[in-house]
Amino acid sequence: MTPRIRRALSLAGYPAFYSVALLVFADLTFPNDKLARFIESEFNSRQLLGSGVRLEVEKASPYWLSGVELQGVRLERPQAADTEAESSAAASWQTKPGANGSAAQKPAPGAAARSAAVIEDAHVRLAILRALFGTKRVSFGASAFGGELAGVYSTNDESTELELEIERVGVSDMPLLAEAVGLPMTGALTGNALLNMPENKASKADGSITFKIFDLTVGDGKAKILNTIALPKVTVGEVNFDAEVREGILTIKTFGAKGKDLELEAEGRIRLREPFETSLMEMTMRFRFSDAYKNKSDTTRGLFGDPNSSTPGLLDLDPKVRRSKRADGFYAWSARGSIVKPTLVPLSEGASSRSTGKRPSRSSREP
Repeated sequence: MTPRIRRALSLAGYPAFYSVALLVFADLTFPNDKLARFIESEFNSRQLLGSGVRLEVEKASPYWLSGVELQGVRLERPQAADTEAESSAAASWQTKPGANGSAAQKPAPGAAARSAAVIEDAHVRLAILRALFGTKRVSFGASAFGGELAGVYSTNDESTELELEIERVGVSDMPLLAEAVGLPMTGALTGNALLNMPENKASKADGSITFKIFDLTVGDGKAKILNTIALPKVTVGEVNFDAEVREGILTIKTFGAKGKDLELEAEGRIRLREPFETSLMEMTMRFRFSDAYKNKSDTTRGLFGDPNSSTPGLLDLDPKVRRSKRADGFYAWSARGSIVKPTLVPLSEGASSRSTGKRPSRSSREP
């Protein structure tokens, strides 16, 4: 080795040693606990007091220089309760020492019971070079609910793009979803979404959304519908959803299932708006249970009626439900209005199930 090469290597060794030392000591001295509490505080401050989703992070640590890795992430929110009880519980939140001596939030005694979604491991990373040129590009991923999630969020002054991949995520491990449905579920969710929003507006978005739920079942024979009737488990099978988004209108191309116990079909469109909660929907849905399921137990025969008898079941005694029932055994409904709280209306026998294929009226299209 020539003296020139040895000198070059020795000179290169100083910045290399500095860089390694910087990374090592940055990792050893990084304020992980403060970062976790900061993330909790920022997220929770944006939620509605007493009724919004609450975030808890067990541990945070650096991830590839410009990122952060989170472990033991919990998303919680109160179960259904009256507003006064929720407000009182939220106002009396206390703190307790965490596993590492930090303060972790918990509801005070008497607070409403809370459902939780647990994410084992997640990471978020900012692309530094793109940020220098005015584009915030954040990649993220998580191991959660028995599966994997990954995606990229990119935004600048001209547009926003979102890519999301979901692989074999267990719906039974997603209590917030089960709470929305109202019954326990099993199955695995796989899918992807790609959205491009010019001018950073969802009302101008283009893209596509596709997902499948494999081996979906609903109910367990113990949980009750509206706290009244506990139906036997419903085997739905494979659920397919495919939609395209053009100029802010999400049009459902495929949404349905043909399972052992239930057949489901839905179609329609959603007018995306800002904020998302103000988006408008026009959809129709029809479903029917198989004769084998209706005759599965005394409970199902009492609710749906004996398939071999003309005597109606308890379900058909409801005037709205009776109006929604077709001669082929399907129950048909329409959902219109706010995506958060749509109005459900039964579709009579002569109503067209494709009425939602028309463009929304002028009044519903106004921002």
